[in-house]
Amino acid sequence: MDIIKLSAINSTNDYLKELIAKQVVTNYTVVTSKSQINGKGQMGSVWISEAGKNLTFSVLIKDLIVDVKQLYTLNIVVSLAIISVLEKYKIPSVSIKWPNDIMSGNHKIGGILIENSFKSDGEVFSIVGIGLNINQINFENLPNASSLKLKTGVDYDLD
Repeated sequence: MDIIKLSAINSTNDYLKELIAKQVVTNYTVVTSKSQINGKGQMGSVWISEAGKNLTFSVLIKDLIVDVKQLYTLNIVVSLAIISVLEKYKIPSVSIKWPNDIMSGNHKIGGILIENSFKSDGEVFSIVGIGLNINQINFENLPNASSLKLKTGVDYDLD
């Protein structure tokens, strides 16, 4: 697995898509950035994240999906994996608001955006974008947003 760490980028999903178009990228390559200027949300919405406070990353998954029917299963697996990790960190009342919101109580603390590509040779690959609000405490004009720090009072090491 390769990890590409960036200081600032428009979108980790877009960066990974552009990289795939230029070169061979190994499966499970992760692109992470301290700042996303134009992070993506579901259905064209924007993921707003304070620089250096949250986890924003994308993972390439290929050679896993062989049938279109498995695409939703990938979403389920990713969502449940995130919930499992958050429960280990004792984040209160974590749940999934299907299909892509990670919740703590009634507050959104994260989101998932999976973009799939179907090649003419039958190859299917997915770019799994994940945004988790970790240490951000101000969410201007986002009354339902929260973070791990706001939920627990703990400062988290992003690494």
